[in-house]
Amino acid sequence: MIRFAARFGQDLRGAVAVMAAVAGGLLCLFTAAVIDLGVLVLHTRRVQGAADLAALSAVRVLDRGEVAARVAADRTVQANVSPEAVVSVSTTLGVYTPDPKIDRARRFQPGGAANAARVEAISPAPLFFAHLLLGRDKVVVTRRAVAARMGGAPPKGPQEK
Repeated sequence: MIRFAARFGQDLRGAVAVMAAVAGGLLCLFTAAVIDLGVLVLHTRRVQGAADLAALSAVRVLDRGEVAARVAADRTVQANVSPEAVVSVSTTLGVYTPDPKIDRARRFQPGGAANAARVEAISPAPLFFAHLLLGRDKVVVTRRAVAARMGGAPPKGPQEK
């Protein structure tokens, strides 16, 4: 038995097959991770692009009122994200102050004489392989966009015309 163990430890035949099997398994895991990451990045870009376009659409119809701005933003997002994706859209009208001295997160203030729209789009991105590791088959992607009228000045109200 000792002689068999000694011979087995010195025998190098088939070592490449074991290394190839391990490398192949690792390559499959890496490929699966790259596919899921690519799908996540693509979905995030689509949602961000749709949110950007929706904010521009909402500002374009700002004169028609809040409901028209919300409808325009929702339709724009739905038209620009893949058809099978479920997207939740939230549109907020407010005042945007284009002052570089103000922190970017505080330049938009909800309410008031609206000259801007902030759109938030939330959509789950599918995962094909990572659910085996993470235990879930979707990752929620949230993207925001703000668009303001040229010049940043609020539009005149009905009583100011």
